[in-house]
Amino acid sequence: MSRGLLMKRALLLSLWLLLGLAHAAPEPVQSWPLEAGWRLKWSDKLEPRIPFRGLVNRDAEGSGPGAMMYPAPSAAGFLVAILTHAAINESVQSSQRAKAQLQADKVLDDYRGVLDALTPERLMERTRSRIKDMPDPLFASLREATEDTAWTLELLPLFSMTQDKRALILDAAVQVRGRGTETRRRQLGMRVVSSPLSEADVGKAWLDDEGQALHAQAANLLAEAVQTLAQELSGHWADPTVPQRTLRFPEGGRERIERAQLLKRDCRRALLRTLKGELLSVPVGSGALSAECGPVAPTPVSAQASAQTEPAGANP
Repeated sequence: MSRGLLMKRALLLSLWLLLGLAHAAPEPVQSWPLEAGWRLKWSDKLEPRIPFRGLVNRDAEGSGPGAMMYPAPSAAGFLVAILTHAAINESVQSSQRAKAQLQADKVLDDYRGVLDALTPERLMERTRSRIKDMPDPLFASLREATEDTAWTLELLPLFSMTQDKRALILDAAVQVRGRGTETRRRQLGMRVVSSPLSEADVGKAWLDDEGQALHAQAANLLAEAVQTLAQELSGHWADPTVPQRTLRFPEGGRERIERAQLLKRDCRRALLRTLKGELLSVPVGSGALSAECGPVAPTPVSAQASAQTEPAGANP
């Protein structure tokens, strides 16, 4: 198929999507508050090993041929722009992305043994322990996955390590099944970025004590995602009146910029909702997020290993 024909089809698809999105009524916010006695289990789609990858440098990834920004007056226009550009450049960029990911994964070479030791069973046990220690009775009521209960949260995680090895990032997908039925389901997802390690700890920090700091951090991120998404189910974070802001936060040793709603903030962490409507939990760094707290020092690895989960949304 010629590039010209592909571009025409992409433009027609864009117009069709734009017209459809313009006339579609916004979906009402569903409130699915969990009840005591819910259970947590891995998704059936989870592979025998917990998936880890190296974080691709998104700035470098987008700097090649076909890179573009997505200026749009609305979320609908933003989506159309992305889909149009993706259709035109998909064949070129797919191979570039694969190469970039292989290169990024090299950051994990020193940690293969530690990651292999983090089995799904061990990670779930650690995550449940974190959740049960939360003060809210709802989280203390977490049952074992083998018990029949009305509410089930099925987890599918993907962990990434930044290229400077200073932070872990969790992308968590959760499918909620309510009232024991196979038809009433809801899918949620969010990203959780860990606080950056101090530069002095980088190197063997994740390897010490057979990788206990890395294992503990993975469980902390998962527990935070479960807690925040449980609050999302109850409709707690659905507030369209919160204005969009340009916010900065650390992603390892680098600074990231996100246009988002600031839903919750304390002196350690902040909870955002991005332009795509996704929840994003990030550490507080310099700039607007820490204006009331002063400078925030990087976290020693020992503190990351022992810390209990206290997400930005812990106290609604």
